[in-house]
Parts: sequence; structure tokens; C-alpha cells
Amino acid sequence: MSETPNSRRQFLRVAGAAAITTSLAGCGGSGGGTDNSESTTESTDESGGGGSKSEPVPESERTAEALGGIERDPEALQDPEALNYQSTPNNGQQCNGCQYYVPDQNGDGMGACTLVSGQIDPEGWCISYAAYNG
Repeated sequence: MSETPNSRRQFLRVAGAAAITTSLAGCGGSGGGTDNSESTTESTDESGGGGSKSEPVPESERTAEALGGIERDPEALQDPEALNYQSTPNNGQQCNGCQYYVPDQNGDGMGACTLVSGQIDPEGWCISYAAYNG
């Protein structure tokens, strides 16, 4: 009977650590086991196949600064699917209110993100959403 609480506690520790590691990987941390996503996202960003439109990010947005002051690094982006990116808001949260969002730089109505490859709809959303309070 004493094995059940320990097993549950151990499971919760492992699950919590996995959730934190996944969150940090989405926040641009080293993330440990995300090497393969970095190599695939690099090619996705270059081809532009990962955003809400299948167009590459304009040069003016490739290394632009996000609302939260973070510079976009094209080598450290993730596929939109990895962060459950969608082109519609989620409970009032949308990309143009996120600290990782890079506003439109060329007048096409689309922005970029410091975490997600490809073009980003300002009304989109992903699981790494973090409200910009600036």
C-alpha cells in the first residue's frame, strides 16, 4: 500500500519536470532534447512552409525584435505544429498581444515570432503565448 503514494509522487515529479522542460524549450531555453526540432525548423523557416501562409518571413522580420524586446533568431525556431499554432485567437489571447510576436514590418498584414517559424497571423495563438505588458 505504501508503493502507491510513492509511485504517484514519482509520476507527478517526472510529469512536472517534463512539463517544465517542454515549456522552457518553447521559451527559447536549451531544452536538452530538442536538437532535431531545431534542425527541421531551420529548413522550415528558410522555405517558409511552417507559418499560417506558405510564404517565407520577409527579410525585415527575420531578425527583428519582438514586442517583449527579444530578437528573432531564425536558427532557433520551432515548427508551428510543435507549439499548436493556430491562426485564430484562443479565449481572447492572440499573437499581437504576446511578448514573442514580431509586428508586421512590410505592410503585408502578417508578422513573425521569436519561437515559431514562418509568417504569423496577428490574430493567431500558440501554447507559448505570454501576454505583453508594455
